[in-house]
Amino acid sequence: MISRTSLDQFRIVQYESCRGLEGWVAVCFGLDEFFEYKRSRAEFTVAEKTDIFFEEAKAGAEYAKRWLMIPLTRAMDTLVLHVSNESSYVGGILKDLYRKYPEDVTWINL
Repeated sequence: MISRTSLDQFRIVQYESCRGLEGWVAVCFGLDEFFEYKRSRAEFTVAEKTDIFFEEAKAGAEYAKRWLMIPLTRAMDTLVLHVSNESSYVGGILKDLYRKYPEDVTWINL
């Protein structure tokens, strides 16, 4: 049997495996949970840790933000972001974006 690509095909991948995968619509499920996971497990070099200006909490947030850029850039047309907790760091930022750009951002409570 030959496998063929179909326009009706869905691909579900973990955030850490989505580099290089693009689609017309990308749905990022539990984006706030992924951010917290990456922030809590941030990896730093010895040089970073020994820097006199190193702040682990701040550096962890920056590390997680860089990781978010990968799934946030996978959609060619429509990006759907799901957050488990709208009071989370990511949820708060998205809520602020919705308030600032209501014509471009749709907020749906389920």
